[in-house]
Parts: sequence; C-alpha cells; structure tokens
Amino acid sequence: MSEKQVVLNAIEGYKFDVMLAGILDDSLLIVSKNKVPEFYEENCKRYRIIHYYPDDYINLLLQGKENEVFRPFHVYYFVKVYMRKVLDVLASVEVARMADEWHRNQP
Repeated sequence: MSEKQVVLNAIEGYKFDVMLAGILDDSLLIVSKNKVPEFYEENCKRYRIIHYYPDDYINLLLQGKENEVFRPFHVYYFVKVYMRKVLDVLASVEVARMADEWHRNQP
C-alpha cells in the first residue's frame, strides 16, 4: 500500500479536524484540532502517530524546528489555508536566519 493511501486511511474518521498529515517510515504526522489515537495499524503494520495542535505546530516552526517536525515528512493531506500559513512561517524563519547570518558576517 502506498504512503499516501496509509495517510488518507489513517485520517479517514476525523478528516474534518485535520489540518495537515504526513508520513515518515513508521510515524504518522497529524496536525489536528482534536486529539487523535497514539497508534494506527494497517496491513499488520503499526504506525506511531505524532500529534500536534495547529497553533502548537506553528510555534514549533517559529522556533526553527522545521527540520524535525516538517521537512522529513512526506505530506499527503493538508488544508490549503493552513499550508499557506505553514509556508509563510517557514519563509519568514528562513529570511530571519539569512539576515542573522548576513549581520554576523559583516565586518
């Protein structure tokens, strides 16, 4: 079964609360307004669910933790408005990082 299908099957019961969902190996990332189960099982394979509330997830991105909580995951489901917010945050964090680096390298 494809990664995309696993993600979509995992969120099927509460898709209307999910803002973003992805997969990495045996972990599912689910950003949802409501609590989700800790595990999901399909085809005798068990997936650990990493859950974040939408505002908490944005705060992690603002703290520069995108390499831990966003970039490694293959995202297969998202709400368009929320993904725009995520991408805007990532862009602003990157611009701030570049500005800091530029200021450090100035004589």
